[in-house]
Amino acid sequence: MPSQTAGTATTRGRILVASSNVMFTDIVGDLVAVCGFTPVYASAHEPSWRSLTRTQPCIVVCDCTPPAEGIERLIVEASARHTPLVLSDTRMQRSTRHDALLPLQRVAWLTFPIARDAFSAMIETLVASGIATSEHAAIATALTVKPVHEQSLRRAVWAYVDAERDRGAVLGELIVTLTDLADAANIAPTSVRQALMRGMIVWGTEEYFRHPSDAAHGPRVGAIAGVVPPHDDQFARSVP
Repeated sequence: MPSQTAGTATTRGRILVASSNVMFTDIVGDLVAVCGFTPVYASAHEPSWRSLTRTQPCIVVCDCTPPAEGIERLIVEASARHTPLVLSDTRMQRSTRHDALLPLQRVAWLTFPIARDAFSAMIETLVASGIATSEHAAIATALTVKPVHEQSLRRAVWAYVDAERDRGAVLGELIVTLTDLADAANIAPTSVRQALMRGMIVWGTEEYFRHPSDAAHGPRVGAIAGVVPPHDDQFARSVP
């Protein structure tokens, strides 16, 4: 799969195009750009989860026709992150195994030839179904800052949990995602990464059960005693 990023201008977001076929990436990349998004591309030399973490796409387009090395893992990783998918292989459309990966409104099927208007309509539907991915991306971004700023990360976790709770997600799903995000950040040393993970889980759990009326009784809880240091500056100094 080619590794490149098309364009540097501000757009509506990134769409990851995963294929080993140059013609596929060229055609889909052009369609993505016409829709106002930036096409980005997976690298053949990086794990699928790292492609998602590096590019932070709002949608993933996967060319599932052979040879499609690594595509199935990429589909699973995108599904775990609740990122909408466009799959190109019509044979997969009839497979219940892949239909079960995401709610049906978050999977679209791409067949060629396709008109620009039809492609645009498909993308708009997926964008509407994946609004919460912006909050998801905010957490991943906060974890890449060196040093990590606890307050920014905490706010990102709150926003993500609020959006996903309103969407109907269960707490267990959110905890798994928060854990995966902390792991993917690969922060060293391990003790700091584990402290971050515990803090994210506590913040997320408290926010999940926080009633809107609680806002009238004071601000949310900040740093978690025994989990992360009580002051943002102190915590920031502990993270390389």
